[in-house]
Amino acid sequence: MAEASETKNSYGFWSRCVSAIEKIALKSLSTGNFAWFVLLVISVACIWKLDHKDLKEVLLMVLVTYGWLGYVVAAVAIFACILILRWRERFYQQEMTRVSEVKNQLMQGKLELPLKSSVEKGEQR
Repeated sequence: MAEASETKNSYGFWSRCVSAIEKIALKSLSTGNFAWFVLLVISVACIWKLDHKDLKEVLLMVLVTYGWLGYVVAAVAIFACILILRWRERFYQQEMTRVSEVKNQLMQGKLELPLKSSVEKGEQR
């Protein structure tokens, strides 16, 4: 009886895992990040197959050798974000100026239209 409930629980866990992976895969397909998802799945599968000692050595090698790259990537990302935000603010200001100029021109155009009354229409007939 205990084996049946244990099998049922493990089946439920694995079905939930597969369902979650399917949802993430569909989301990555719709956002265009499917290649990164495939790379992540392959990496996790390779890590899953490693022994405990091998995994420890791989993690130490990666963290010691490539860990400092995180600081460089973070600095470049922050610099890129600052540039993008400046560009976005400049673009926003240009658009707001353009919209206000167009609005002013339209308002001036409405004011310059000659007004014709209905009395004049009746006299012209």
